[in-house]
Amino acid sequence: MTDIVAAVEFGGFIVAGWSLVFLLGKVKSERRQRALITLLLVYVVVISFGNAVLRINLWPFSSWDLVTRTQSGGGWPDWRTFGVTADGKEYPVDYRAFEPLNAHELGTWMLQDFVGLTREQQGKVGEYFLRQMNRARQNVRKGKEPGYLGRFLGPLVAPAHMIYPPGWLNPDDVPADRFVAVRWYRSIWDLEAMYQDMSTMRLVPLYEYSKPQ
Repeated sequence: MTDIVAAVEFGGFIVAGWSLVFLLGKVKSERRQRALITLLLVYVVVISFGNAVLRINLWPFSSWDLVTRTQSGGGWPDWRTFGVTADGKEYPVDYRAFEPLNAHELGTWMLQDFVGLTREQQGKVGEYFLRQMNRARQNVRKGKEPGYLGRFLGPLVAPAHMIYPPGWLNPDDVPADRFVAVRWYRSIWDLEAMYQDMSTMRLVPLYEYSKPQ
C-alpha cells in the first residue's frame, strides 16, 4: 500500500512540476508566476511534513533514517578502494570504474556480505574489481571517462555523492602502469568533522587482493 501511495505522491510531484514549467511560459504576470511556484513548494512541504509526522518513508519524500540516525562509536562506517601498482604506491579509485554498480550499494555489500565469503569467493570478487580498475585506468589514460554511463548519458548522468566524488578527471590522475593489486579499507568518518578536515577519516584494512603471478 505504501508503494502505491509513494507512486501517487511522486507522480503528482512530476505532473505538478511539468505543469509549472508549461504555465510559467504562458503566464506573463510575475505575481502569478510566484503564486504558481508557491503552490508547488506547498505541495512538497505538505507531503514531506505529513510523512515526517506519520513516521513513514515514501521515497523520494523520505527522512533518510539510514544516514541521519545517530551513530554510536563516533562515526559512520564506510569503505574505500585503492589500486596498487608494482612499486607499491596506492591510488584512490574513482568509483565510476565499477559502473553500473553503485558505490553505496557496493559499500553496503562489502561491509555486510563480502566478509562472510570464503577466501576463494573473495578472490573472484577481487579479480573482478582489479580487472574493472585497469579497464577504467586505460580509459582515463586515453582521455575517456572511467565508466561508461557518462559516455552514453553525458550531462544527464546522475551526479556522484559528495563522499564518492569523481577522482579520475585527467590522464595524469591515474598511473601509467597497471594495477597489480586492490586494497579495501573500512573507513570511519564523521560528516561534520570531514567538512572541516578530510584527514579526520580513519582507514582500517579490510581486504587485499593481488593477482597471482
